[in-house]
Amino acid sequence: MPSWRLHEEAARRFLRELGLNVSPDVIRAVNRLVDFPREFLSKPEVRELLEEKAKSPLDKALVAILLDPKLKPLDELAIHDWGAWGEGLGVNALRRISELLFGEAGRLLAELHLALDAAFKGVELDGLDPLVKGFVNRYLARRAAESRP
Repeated sequence: MPSWRLHEEAARRFLRELGLNVSPDVIRAVNRLVDFPREFLSKPEVRELLEEKAKSPLDKALVAILLDPKLKPLDELAIHDWGAWGEGLGVNALRRISELLFGEAGRLLAELHLALDAAFKGVELDGLDPLVKGFVNRYLARRAAESRP
């Protein structure tokens, strides 16, 4: 898997390309949400923010499933990379949670993280935002070109 340094560098370039000004703290938080979701979601301030931002019945149900141990599904959603390498059921939950917490940029950053991981694993993820997919292809091609002698 790529290092967090690479994830952060790619995120900064991606956001710059999109003209979005996002705090480095948000970039790091999204990386933690993707890689260590249980730990990240267990923080009281994160729980409070999710409960506050979840307005629709669907968002409220998703937040309850993620935060209430009594409602934990048999196939847990909040696992490393949100289960992207299996059936990927958690990826849609990750998209929504990252958007609730950090807005559209958060959703794009979560997808970027997974797309970079997928590229390093040599697999392709379905349903990626075209902005993310295009950027990852350009970013990795540029890195490959820079590493040639």
